[in-house]
Amino acid sequence: MRYLLETVGVFAVGAALTLTAELGAEAAPGDFVYRSQVGGPAVLNDLESDRCYNTPGAAGMLANDTDMDVAAFPGPNCEGVPMDAETGAFESVVFGS
Repeated sequence: MRYLLETVGVFAVGAALTLTAELGAEAAPGDFVYRSQVGGPAVLNDLESDRCYNTPGAAGMLANDTDMDVAAFPGPNCEGVPMDAETGAFESVVFGS
């Protein structure tokens, strides 16, 4: 009986950790719209907090319709000093609260 209770307890903890990990990985609602290299709009959606998104040749933010703040970077892979996405060209962005 004790072995059965320990086994059930291990499975319960594993299920709780799995559920927590899955909930933490959910994407935020809304879109981030920026001006692409060719001048038209480009859209990022299903965004995750603290994940870097490369936006080659972005020429400025058009709209941040997410519930997260955005930091733009002059280099790919969120390298360099963060800058305001509204004011100029950027190569990558990261979202956070």
